[in-house]
Amino acid sequence: MCVATCGAVDRTRKEAGIGIVVRDNSRKLTATKAIPLTFSGDRILTEALAIRTGLLFAMEQQWASLEIQSECKALIVRLNEEVEDESQLAVIIRDTKQLKASFWKCKFSLVSQHEDRVSFKLAKFATKLIYDVKWERTFPLWLKRASQS
Repeated sequence: MCVATCGAVDRTRKEAGIGIVVRDNSRKLTATKAIPLTFSGDRILTEALAIRTGLLFAMEQQWASLEIQSECKALIVRLNEEVEDESQLAVIIRDTKQLKASFWKCKFSLVSQHEDRVSFKLAKFATKLIYDVKWERTFPLWLKRASQS
């Protein structure tokens, strides 16, 4: 399974959100989530929370093997390093690395925003939500269009 994650921050409204998109091996959408956050931190912190949330979602589904994709290069580099991180993100990064060990196979990959518009659109949509929204097997038309472009 491939889990694409994205975090978005709306600085005007001081809101943040997470978009999670799950695709099967043939790149077909199988599930999506839009999750509003109760704080508006910086973008890298929001991205880190998105990746950790994607791993937790994969654990709930009991998947053994997955690829986590994010557009945040600095974060992907930190997650793939063996070096202990000492930044303000250290707790989330350490937690994410521990969650990674729960899977038979798990890798973190960099993907451009252009390559995966769906998780970005979901993250932006989540900044306007009060509750989490999840779709499985059937998706709103605007999500299908973003997935096809």
